[in-house]
Amino acid sequence: MKAKDSAQKPTARGRRGNLDGVDPAVAEGLGFLGLTAYEIRVYNAILRHPHSRVPEVARLSKVPQPKVYSTVKRLLERGLLETHLGPVNEYSALEPAEGFLPLVEESKLRQNEALRAIELLQRRHEEATEGLTQREGRIKLFQGRPAAARAFRELVQRARSEALVIAQFPVVTADYLEPIERLVAQGGTAKVLCEVSGSIDEEEKDFMSRARSAGATLRRIESVPTRMAVFDQRIVTLPMSDPAPHHGDGFMMLEVRNSELAKSFGQIYDLLWSQGRKF
Repeated sequence: MKAKDSAQKPTARGRRGNLDGVDPAVAEGLGFLGLTAYEIRVYNAILRHPHSRVPEVARLSKVPQPKVYSTVKRLLERGLLETHLGPVNEYSALEPAEGFLPLVEESKLRQNEALRAIELLQRRHEEATEGLTQREGRIKLFQGRPAAARAFRELVQRARSEALVIAQFPVVTADYLEPIERLVAQGGTAKVLCEVSGSIDEEEKDFMSRARSAGATLRRIESVPTRMAVFDQRIVTLPMSDPAPHHGDGFMMLEVRNSELAKSFGQIYDLLWSQGRKF
């Protein structure tokens, strides 16, 4: 991208503004804080030429003089300029740190408010879809290890309070341990029941060490009927292998969103967990 194009992007009104003569990094940053192209050009001219009058600002910034009056007024209201009173008022820029840091803080507050709004919308979306799930249930089938692994990780990421996992070796994926760490850090519970027959090999030892470091509680058991996971007593996953796949690697994962079924599998998990041994 050419420097000229980069310097034309910021504009609060959605129009491309001519910002020739303004450092592209400065234009980008001030645009992020909500300054329009006119405001950036006028501010830049006054910053470089303190004690400027409106006609001088118009000439230096190449902003029409009638627009300079309203632009200067907005910059004064933002706390970025100061006025030198006289027969004809003159304007200078306040120290940038003094003027812009409050705007940065305001931007952070707006960002936090936006994030809270997104979280609220997410909860409402989940409540709405959960209502449908309660009435109708929902089933998904993921074919192939990559697709199943991605879906499984997303379920761990969305778990609010609990993730109960049965791991058989070799594991399909271990990249859900980072989301488990976040779940535990937020006060949730993560349990991993590992099927281990005989002595523990290096792969099993590595996985269990990483799971424990992520905050999961581990137990081992000699044999389990199947891989399984239960999330928040709402969702259950049942991985399985197709012995005669027509295509792909033959691995599939069934995801069922039904609280009654999930609770039932949660009880099965609790039974198997009670039979497991601590490491």
